[in-house]
Amino acid sequence: MIASGNVYIQGRGTFMTYIFEERVNTCRFWDPQSGVWLMLPLQWEVNMDFVKARVQRVMSALPGLLDQQEITAALRQCNYDPEEVISVFLTMFGEILLQAPPSRDPTYSDLNSFRALLERDRVIEELKQKLQSKEKEVENLLSRNSYLSREVQYLTEVIQHLNQRLAEVEADQQAAQEKIRSLLNRRVPAVPPAHTITKPTVEARQLLQVSCLTHELNVSNKQLRSTALQALTDMKNQLEHLRETVEKLTRVEQEAAGEMEQLQSLYRKETVKRKALYNKLLELQGNIRVFCRCRKTTDSSSCLETTDEEEILVVQKGSWKKFQFDKVYPQGSTQEEVFAGTLPVITSCVDGYNVCILAYGQTGSGKTYTMMGTKENPGVNIRSIRELLRVCAEKEKVSYTLKISMLEIYNETLKDLLAKNNEALLDIRVQGKSGVCPRTEPDPGSE
Repeated sequence: MIASGNVYIQGRGTFMTYIFEERVNTCRFWDPQSGVWLMLPLQWEVNMDFVKARVQRVMSALPGLLDQQEITAALRQCNYDPEEVISVFLTMFGEILLQAPPSRDPTYSDLNSFRALLERDRVIEELKQKLQSKEKEVENLLSRNSYLSREVQYLTEVIQHLNQRLAEVEADQQAAQEKIRSLLNRRVPAVPPAHTITKPTVEARQLLQVSCLTHELNVSNKQLRSTALQALTDMKNQLEHLRETVEKLTRVEQEAAGEMEQLQSLYRKETVKRKALYNKLLELQGNIRVFCRCRKTTDSSSCLETTDEEEILVVQKGSWKKFQFDKVYPQGSTQEEVFAGTLPVITSCVDGYNVCILAYGQTGSGKTYTMMGTKENPGVNIRSIRELLRVCAEKEKVSYTLKISMLEIYNETLKDLLAKNNEALLDIRVQGKSGVCPRTEPDPGSE
Protein backbone atom coordinates (compact mmCIF):
# COMPACT_ATOMS: atom_id res chain seq x y z
CA MET A 1 0.00 0.00 0.00
CA ILE A 2 1.44 3.37 -1.10
CA ALA A 3 0.07 6.84 -0.25
CA SER A 4 -0.70 8.64 -3.52
CA GLY A 5 -2.09 12.03 -2.43
CA ASN A 6 -5.30 13.84 -1.53
CA VAL A 7 -8.59 14.02 -3.44
CA TYR A 8 -11.59 16.32 -2.92
CA ILE A 9 -15.08 14.78 -3.09
CA GLN A 10 -18.10 17.09 -3.36
CA GLY A 11 -20.18 17.08 -0.22
CA ARG A 12 -17.66 14.88 1.64
CA GLY A 13 -14.44 16.89 1.89
CA THR A 14 -10.77 15.99 1.26
CA PHE A 15 -9.49 12.42 1.74
CA MET A 16 -6.07 10.74 1.64
CA THR A 17 -5.79 8.16 -1.16
CA TYR A 18 -3.62 5.04 -1.30
CA ILE A 19 -2.55 2.67 -4.08
CA PHE A 20 -3.19 -1.02 -3.40
CA GLU A 21 -1.53 -3.73 -5.47
CA GLU A 22 -4.23 -6.31 -6.15
CA ARG A 23 -5.06 -8.93 -8.74
CA VAL A 24 -8.06 -7.81 -10.83
CA ASN A 25 -9.83 -8.87 -14.00
CA THR A 26 -9.27 -6.79 -17.12
CA CYS A 27 -11.14 -6.72 -20.42
CA ARG A 28 -8.73 -6.87 -23.39
CA PHE A 29 -8.83 -7.81 -27.08
CA TRP A 30 -6.21 -9.32 -29.41
CA ASP A 31 -4.89 -6.93 -32.07
CA PRO A 32 -3.45 -9.07 -34.91
CA GLN A 33 -1.68 -6.08 -36.49
CA SER A 34 0.37 -5.22 -33.42
CA GLY A 35 0.33 -8.74 -32.00
CA VAL A 36 -0.48 -7.62 -28.46
CA TRP A 37 -3.45 -7.67 -26.09
CA LEU A 38 -4.93 -4.16 -25.86
CA MET A 39 -7.18 -2.65 -23.18
CA LEU A 40 -10.74 -2.26 -24.47
CA PRO A 41 -11.89 1.42 -24.41
CA LEU A 42 -14.76 2.33 -22.08
CA GLN A 43 -17.00 3.35 -25.01
CA TRP A 44 -16.70 -0.20 -26.39
CA GLU A 45 -16.59 -2.09 -23.13
CA VAL A 46 -19.87 -0.58 -21.89
CA ASN A 47 -21.71 -2.23 -24.81
CA MET A 48 -20.57 -5.76 -23.93
CA ASP A 49 -23.30 -7.99 -22.51
CA PHE A 50 -21.07 -9.03 -19.60
CA VAL A 51 -20.49 -5.39 -18.62
CA LYS A 52 -23.90 -4.08 -19.65
CA ALA A 53 -25.70 -6.44 -17.24
CA ARG A 54 -23.56 -5.25 -14.34
CA VAL A 55 -24.00 -1.60 -15.30
CA GLN A 56 -27.78 -2.05 -15.32
CA ARG A 57 -27.56 -3.75 -11.92
CA VAL A 58 -25.74 -0.74 -10.48
CA MET A 59 -28.13 1.75 -12.14
CA SER A 60 -31.20 -0.06 -10.84
CA ALA A 61 -29.80 0.04 -7.30
CA LEU A 62 -28.66 3.69 -7.63
CA PRO A 63 -31.26 5.58 -9.74
CA GLY A 64 -29.39 8.87 -9.35
CA LEU A 65 -26.29 7.52 -11.14
CA LEU A 66 -26.65 7.84 -14.94
CA ASP A 67 -23.11 7.94 -16.31
CA GLN A 68 -22.56 4.42 -17.67
CA GLN A 69 -18.93 5.06 -18.51
CA GLU A 70 -18.23 6.13 -14.95
CA ILE A 71 -19.91 2.95 -13.70
CA THR A 72 -17.83 0.87 -16.16
CA ALA A 73 -14.63 2.50 -14.90
CA ALA A 74 -15.68 1.73 -11.31
CA LEU A 75 -16.39 -1.89 -12.29
CA ARG A 76 -12.84 -2.17 -13.63
CA GLN A 77 -11.44 -1.01 -10.29
CA CYS A 78 -13.77 -3.31 -8.30
CA ASN A 79 -12.99 -6.48 -10.29
CA TYR A 80 -16.39 -6.22 -12.04
CA ASP A 81 -18.27 -6.69 -8.76
CA PRO A 82 -21.48 -4.56 -8.95
CA GLU A 83 -22.16 -4.92 -5.20
CA GLU A 84 -18.78 -3.41 -4.37
CA VAL A 85 -19.40 -0.56 -6.84
CA ILE A 86 -22.76 0.17 -5.19
CA SER A 87 -21.12 0.18 -1.77
CA VAL A 88 -18.34 2.52 -2.93
CA PHE A 89 -20.72 5.07 -4.48
CA LEU A 90 -23.05 5.01 -1.46
CA THR A 91 -20.09 5.56 0.85
CA MET A 92 -18.79 8.46 -1.24
CA PHE A 93 -22.01 10.32 -2.09
CA GLY A 94 -24.60 9.00 0.38
CA GLU A 95 -28.29 8.26 -0.10
CA ILE A 96 -28.77 11.04 -2.67
CA LEU A 97 -27.98 8.43 -5.35
CA LEU A 98 -31.08 6.49 -4.26
CA GLN A 99 -33.26 9.34 -5.54
CA ALA A 100 -34.32 9.26 -9.17
CA PRO A 101 -33.02 12.12 -11.40
CA PRO A 102 -35.38 14.45 -13.33
CA SER A 103 -35.11 12.14 -16.36
CA ARG A 104 -34.08 8.51 -16.85
CA ASP A 105 -33.30 9.13 -20.55
CA PRO A 106 -29.70 7.91 -21.25
CA THR A 107 -29.19 11.01 -23.39
CA TYR A 108 -30.02 13.28 -20.49
CA SER A 109 -27.32 15.97 -20.49
CA ASP A 110 -26.87 16.38 -16.73
CA LEU A 111 -25.51 12.91 -15.91
CA ASN A 112 -23.98 14.17 -12.66
CA SER A 113 -27.00 16.03 -11.26
CA PHE A 114 -26.51 14.40 -7.87
CA ARG A 115 -23.15 16.15 -7.56
CA ALA A 116 -24.87 19.47 -8.24
CA LEU A 117 -27.33 18.74 -5.42
CA LEU A 118 -24.47 17.91 -3.07
CA GLU A 119 -22.70 21.12 -4.08
CA ARG A 120 -25.93 23.10 -3.49
CA ASP A 121 -26.23 21.59 -0.01
CA ARG A 122 -22.63 22.55 0.69
CA VAL A 123 -23.23 26.14 -0.51
CA ILE A 124 -26.35 26.41 1.66
CA GLU A 125 -24.39 25.19 4.68
CA GLU A 126 -21.61 27.72 3.99
CA LEU A 127 -24.20 30.49 3.66
CA LYS A 128 -25.69 29.47 7.00
CA GLN A 129 -22.29 29.57 8.67
CA LYS A 130 -21.47 32.94 7.08
CA LEU A 131 -24.85 34.29 8.21
CA GLN A 132 -24.16 33.16 11.79
CA SER A 133 -20.70 34.77 11.65
CA LYS A 134 -22.18 38.07 10.44
CA GLU A 135 -24.79 37.97 13.19
CA LYS A 136 -22.04 37.51 15.79
CA GLU A 137 -20.09 40.44 14.29
CA VAL A 138 -23.19 42.63 14.48
CA GLU A 139 -23.71 41.63 18.11
CA ASN A 140 -20.08 42.54 18.91
CA LEU A 141 -20.43 45.88 17.13
CA LEU A 142 -23.63 46.66 19.01
CA SER A 143 -21.92 45.79 22.30
CA ARG A 144 -18.95 48.02 21.37
CA ASN A 145 -21.31 50.83 20.41
CA SER A 146 -23.10 50.55 23.76
CA TYR A 147 -19.77 50.68 25.61
CA LEU A 148 -18.66 53.81 23.70
CA SER A 149 -21.99 55.49 24.40
CA ARG A 150 -21.50 54.93 28.13
CA GLU A 151 -17.93 56.29 27.86
CA VAL A 152 -19.18 59.45 26.10
CA GLN A 153 -21.79 59.95 28.82
CA TYR A 154 -19.13 59.57 31.54
CA LEU A 155 -16.77 62.07 29.86
CA THR A 156 -19.62 64.54 29.48
CA GLU A 157 -20.29 64.35 33.22
CA VAL A 158 -16.56 64.92 33.94
CA ILE A 159 -16.54 68.03 31.71
CA GLN A 160 -19.59 69.39 33.51
CA HIS A 161 -17.90 68.80 36.88
CA LEU A 162 -14.70 70.62 35.73
CA ASN A 163 -16.70 73.54 34.39
CA GLN A 164 -18.47 73.82 37.74
CA ARG A 165 -15.12 73.72 39.58
CA LEU A 166 -13.70 76.39 37.26
CA ALA A 167 -16.66 78.65 37.98
CA GLU A 168 -16.17 78.18 41.72
CA VAL A 169 -12.47 79.08 41.48
CA GLU A 170 -13.24 82.19 39.42
CA ALA A 171 -15.79 83.22 42.03
CA ASP A 172 -13.21 82.71 44.80
CA GLN A 173 -10.69 84.76 42.83
CA GLN A 174 -13.16 87.58 42.33
CA ALA A 175 -13.97 87.59 46.06
CA ALA A 176 -10.24 87.71 46.92
CA GLN A 177 -9.72 90.64 44.56
CA GLU A 178 -12.65 92.47 46.19
CA LYS A 179 -11.11 91.86 49.59
CA ILE A 180 -7.75 93.23 48.45
CA ARG A 181 -9.39 96.36 47.05
CA SER A 182 -11.28 96.79 50.29
CA LEU A 183 -8.08 96.56 52.34
CA LEU A 184 -6.35 99.01 50.07
CA ASN A 185 -9.20 101.51 50.34
CA ARG A 186 -8.94 101.40 54.12
CA ARG A 187 -5.55 103.11 53.90
CA VAL A 188 -6.22 106.81 54.57
CA PRO A 189 -3.49 108.99 53.12
CA ALA A 190 -2.56 111.74 55.67
CA VAL A 191 -0.44 114.85 55.07
CA PRO A 192 2.07 114.81 57.83
CA PRO A 193 3.10 118.14 59.39
CA ALA A 194 6.54 119.39 58.80
CA HIS A 195 9.24 117.45 60.49
CA THR A 196 6.75 114.84 61.76
CA ILE A 197 6.45 111.09 60.82
CA THR A 198 3.14 109.27 61.13
CA LYS A 199 2.60 105.46 61.23
CA PRO A 200 0.65 103.86 58.37
CA THR A 201 -2.92 102.89 59.09
CA VAL A 202 -2.41 99.28 57.83
CA GLU A 203 0.38 97.26 59.29
CA ALA A 204 3.08 95.83 57.01
CA ARG A 205 2.48 92.32 58.32
CA GLN A 206 -1.15 92.47 57.20
CA LEU A 207 -0.17 93.75 53.76
CA LEU A 208 2.37 90.94 53.43
CA GLN A 209 -0.31 88.35 54.23
CA VAL A 210 -2.64 89.84 51.64
CA SER A 211 0.14 89.86 49.04
CA CYS A 212 0.98 86.19 49.71
CA LEU A 213 -2.69 85.25 49.53
CA THR A 214 -3.07 87.10 46.23
CA HIS A 215 0.00 85.36 44.81
CA GLU A 216 -1.26 81.94 45.87
CA LEU A 217 -4.66 82.67 44.33
CA ASN A 218 -3.08 83.71 41.06
CA VAL A 219 -0.93 80.58 40.98
CA SER A 220 -3.93 78.35 41.77
CA ASN A 221 -6.00 80.15 39.14
CA LYS A 222 -3.34 79.62 36.46
CA GLN A 223 -2.87 75.96 37.41
CA LEU A 224 -6.60 75.33 37.39
CA ARG A 225 -7.06 77.12 34.09
CA SER A 226 -4.19 75.13 32.53
CA THR A 227 -5.57 71.87 33.90
CA ALA A 228 -9.07 72.70 32.70
CA LEU A 229 -7.83 73.65 29.22
CA GLN A 230 -5.76 70.47 29.00
CA ALA A 231 -8.72 68.36 30.16
CA LEU A 232 -11.04 70.10 27.69
CA THR A 233 -8.54 69.51 24.87
CA ASP A 234 -8.19 65.84 25.78
CA MET A 235 -11.96 65.44 26.02
CA LYS A 236 -12.44 67.16 22.69
CA ASN A 237 -9.95 64.77 21.06
CA GLN A 238 -11.60 61.79 22.73
CA LEU A 239 -15.04 62.93 21.66
CA GLU A 240 -13.81 63.40 18.09
CA HIS A 241 -12.26 59.92 18.17
CA LEU A 242 -15.45 58.48 19.63
CA ARG A 243 -17.52 60.25 16.98
CA GLU A 244 -15.37 58.77 14.20
CA THR A 245 -15.53 55.35 15.85
CA VAL A 246 -19.33 55.56 16.18
CA GLU A 247 -19.64 56.61 12.53
CA LYS A 248 -17.37 53.72 11.48
CA LEU A 249 -19.37 51.29 13.59
CA THR A 250 -22.58 52.62 12.07
CA ARG A 251 -21.23 52.10 8.55
CA VAL A 252 -19.99 48.62 9.45
CA GLU A 253 -23.35 47.80 11.00
CA GLN A 254 -25.18 49.01 7.89
CA GLU A 255 -22.86 46.96 5.64
CA ALA A 256 -23.30 43.92 7.87
CA ALA A 257 -27.07 44.38 7.79
CA GLY A 258 -26.96 44.62 3.99
CA GLU A 259 -24.81 41.49 3.72
CA MET A 260 -27.07 39.70 6.18
CA GLU A 261 -30.13 40.63 4.15
CA GLN A 262 -28.39 39.45 0.97
CA LEU A 263 -27.41 36.16 2.61
CA GLN A 264 -30.94 35.67 3.91
CA SER A 265 -32.30 36.36 0.42
CA LEU A 266 -29.90 33.84 -1.13
CA TYR A 267 -30.76 31.31 1.58
CA ARG A 268 -34.49 31.76 0.96
CA LYS A 269 -33.97 31.32 -2.80
CA GLU A 270 -31.91 28.16 -2.26
CA THR A 271 -34.56 26.85 0.15
CA VAL A 272 -37.32 27.46 -2.43
CA LYS A 273 -35.28 25.73 -5.15
CA ARG A 274 -34.52 22.79 -2.90
CA LYS A 275 -38.20 22.52 -1.92
CA ALA A 276 -39.24 22.59 -5.60
CA LEU A 277 -36.69 19.89 -6.46
CA TYR A 278 -37.91 17.76 -3.55
CA ASN A 279 -41.55 17.99 -4.65
CA LYS A 280 -40.55 17.42 -8.28
CA LEU A 281 -38.76 14.26 -7.17
CA LEU A 282 -41.91 13.04 -5.43
CA GLU A 283 -43.88 13.71 -8.62
CA LEU A 284 -41.36 11.74 -10.69
CA GLN A 285 -41.61 8.84 -8.26
CA GLY A 286 -45.33 8.84 -8.92
CA ASN A 287 -48.28 10.93 -7.76
CA ILE A 288 -50.03 7.71 -6.82
CA ARG A 289 -47.94 5.19 -4.92
CA VAL A 290 -49.26 1.83 -3.73
CA PHE A 291 -47.78 0.08 -0.70
CA CYS A 292 -48.60 -3.43 0.46
CA ARG A 293 -48.39 -4.46 4.12
CA CYS A 294 -48.65 -8.15 4.96
CA ARG A 295 -50.48 -8.87 8.19
CA LYS A 296 -48.61 -10.95 10.73
CA THR A 297 -50.23 -14.34 11.34
CA THR A 298 -49.41 -17.44 13.38
CA ASP A 299 -50.85 -19.77 10.76
CA SER A 300 -48.18 -22.24 9.64
CA SER A 301 -49.52 -22.40 6.09
CA SER A 302 -49.43 -19.07 4.33
CA CYS A 303 -50.59 -18.33 0.81
CA LEU A 304 -48.34 -15.27 0.63
CA GLU A 305 -44.61 -15.07 -0.03
CA THR A 306 -42.48 -11.93 -0.17
CA THR A 307 -39.75 -12.08 -2.81
CA ASP A 308 -38.29 -8.58 -2.51
CA GLU A 309 -39.28 -5.04 -1.48
CA GLU A 310 -41.48 -4.51 -4.55
CA GLU A 311 -42.99 -7.94 -5.31
CA ILE A 312 -45.10 -10.61 -3.61
CA LEU A 313 -46.31 -14.07 -4.70
CA VAL A 314 -49.84 -15.30 -3.87
CA VAL A 315 -51.13 -18.88 -4.22
CA GLN A 316 -54.17 -18.92 -6.49
CA LYS A 317 -55.70 -22.27 -7.51
CA GLY A 318 -52.49 -24.15 -6.86
CA SER A 319 -50.26 -21.74 -8.81
CA TRP A 320 -48.24 -18.73 -7.75
CA LYS A 321 -49.34 -15.32 -9.04
CA LYS A 322 -47.00 -12.34 -8.97
CA PHE A 323 -48.03 -8.79 -7.88
CA GLN A 324 -45.92 -5.62 -8.16
CA PHE A 325 -46.05 -2.66 -5.72
CA ASP A 326 -44.04 0.47 -5.06
CA LYS A 327 -43.14 -0.95 -1.66
CA VAL A 328 -43.86 -4.21 0.14
CA TYR A 329 -43.75 -4.35 3.94
CA PRO A 330 -43.25 -7.88 5.27
CA GLN A 331 -45.10 -9.37 8.22
CA GLY A 332 -42.46 -8.27 10.69
CA SER A 333 -42.59 -4.58 9.68
CA THR A 334 -43.27 -2.04 12.45
CA GLN A 335 -45.54 1.01 12.55
CA GLU A 336 -42.47 3.25 12.27
CA GLU A 337 -41.32 1.53 9.07
CA VAL A 338 -44.76 1.85 7.47
CA PHE A 339 -44.99 5.53 8.42
CA ALA A 340 -41.51 6.17 6.97
CA GLY A 341 -42.90 5.38 3.51
CA THR A 342 -45.54 8.11 3.82
CA LEU A 343 -43.34 10.65 5.60
CA PRO A 344 -42.16 12.53 2.45
CA VAL A 345 -45.72 13.54 1.50
CA ILE A 346 -46.13 15.38 4.84
CA THR A 347 -43.52 17.93 3.73
CA SER A 348 -45.31 18.31 0.39
CA CYS A 349 -48.58 18.89 2.27
CA VAL A 350 -47.00 21.81 4.17
CA ASP A 351 -45.74 23.19 0.83
CA GLY A 352 -49.32 23.37 -0.47
CA TYR A 353 -49.79 20.08 -2.31
CA ASN A 354 -52.95 18.01 -1.94
CA VAL A 355 -52.18 14.73 -0.19
CA CYS A 356 -54.36 11.69 0.42
CA ILE A 357 -53.37 8.56 2.40
CA LEU A 358 -55.86 5.72 1.87
CA ALA A 359 -55.95 2.23 3.41
CA TYR A 360 -57.73 -0.39 1.32
CA GLY A 361 -58.36 -4.04 2.04
CA GLN A 362 -60.88 -6.62 3.12
CA THR A 363 -62.33 -6.85 6.62
CA GLY A 364 -59.76 -8.03 9.16
CA SER A 365 -56.75 -7.25 6.97
CA GLY A 366 -55.35 -4.70 9.46
CA LYS A 367 -56.46 -1.35 8.00
CA THR A 368 -57.53 0.16 11.34
CA TYR A 369 -54.33 -0.93 13.08
CA THR A 370 -52.15 0.49 10.29
CA MET A 371 -53.95 3.85 10.15
CA MET A 372 -54.88 4.39 13.83
CA GLY A 373 -52.80 1.88 15.79
CA THR A 374 -52.87 1.88 19.58
CA LYS A 375 -52.13 4.47 22.23
CA GLU A 376 -48.66 3.05 22.83
CA ASN A 377 -47.96 2.35 19.13
CA PRO A 378 -49.95 4.83 16.99
CA GLY A 379 -50.54 4.38 13.28
CA VAL A 380 -50.13 6.49 10.15
CA ASN A 381 -52.93 8.98 10.95
CA ILE A 382 -51.67 9.95 14.40
CA ARG A 383 -48.01 10.04 13.32
CA SER A 384 -48.89 12.16 10.25
CA ILE A 385 -50.69 14.76 12.39
CA ARG A 386 -47.77 14.88 14.83
CA GLU A 387 -45.28 15.30 11.99
CA LEU A 388 -47.46 17.99 10.38
CA LEU A 389 -47.60 19.96 13.66
CA ARG A 390 -43.85 19.56 14.12
CA VAL A 391 -43.02 20.85 10.62
CA CYS A 392 -45.40 23.82 11.06
CA ALA A 393 -43.88 24.65 14.46
CA GLU A 394 -40.36 24.75 13.00
CA LYS A 395 -41.36 27.48 10.49
CA GLU A 396 -41.82 30.33 12.98
CA LYS A 397 -42.11 33.04 10.30
CA VAL A 398 -44.95 31.27 8.47
CA SER A 399 -48.52 31.26 9.77
CA TYR A 400 -50.58 28.11 9.22
CA THR A 401 -54.29 27.46 9.70
CA LEU A 402 -55.05 23.82 10.44
CA LYS A 403 -58.54 22.32 10.21
CA ILE A 404 -59.58 18.72 10.77
CA SER A 405 -62.71 16.73 10.03
CA MET A 406 -63.55 13.07 10.61
CA LEU A 407 -66.26 11.32 8.59
CA GLU A 408 -67.49 7.75 8.64
CA ILE A 409 -69.07 5.98 5.68
CA TYR A 410 -70.84 2.77 6.72
CA ASN A 411 -73.63 0.98 4.86
CA GLU A 412 -73.89 3.93 2.45
CA THR A 413 -74.44 6.28 5.40
CA LEU A 414 -72.20 9.29 6.03
CA LYS A 415 -71.64 10.50 9.62
CA ASP A 416 -69.70 13.44 11.05
CA LEU A 417 -67.71 11.93 13.96
CA LEU A 418 -66.81 15.36 15.39
CA ALA A 419 -70.40 16.65 15.54
CA LYS A 420 -72.03 17.12 18.94
CA ASN A 421 -74.93 14.96 17.85
CA ASN A 422 -73.43 11.62 16.84
CA GLU A 423 -76.67 10.61 15.16
CA ALA A 424 -76.52 13.55 12.72
CA LEU A 425 -76.33 12.20 9.16
CA LEU A 426 -74.82 13.98 6.17
CA ASP A 427 -76.11 13.96 2.62
CA ILE A 428 -73.72 13.51 -0.29
CA ARG A 429 -74.05 15.92 -3.21
CA VAL A 430 -71.96 15.95 -6.38
CA GLN A 431 -71.21 19.42 -7.74
CA GLY A 432 -70.39 18.83 -11.39
CA LYS A 433 -66.93 17.28 -11.63
CA SER A 434 -65.46 19.07 -8.62
CA GLY A 435 -65.94 16.19 -6.21
CA VAL A 436 -68.21 15.16 -3.36
CA CYS A 437 -69.75 17.77 -1.07
CA PRO A 438 -71.32 16.63 2.23
CA ARG A 439 -74.27 18.69 3.47
CA THR A 440 -75.99 18.70 6.84
CA GLU A 441 -79.37 19.69 5.43
CA PRO A 442 -81.07 18.23 2.33
CA ASP A 443 -81.66 20.50 -0.65
CA PRO A 444 -85.48 20.99 -1.08
CA GLY A 445 -85.11 21.43 -4.82
CA SER A 446 -83.22 18.17 -5.39
CA GLU A 447 -84.62 14.75 -5.97
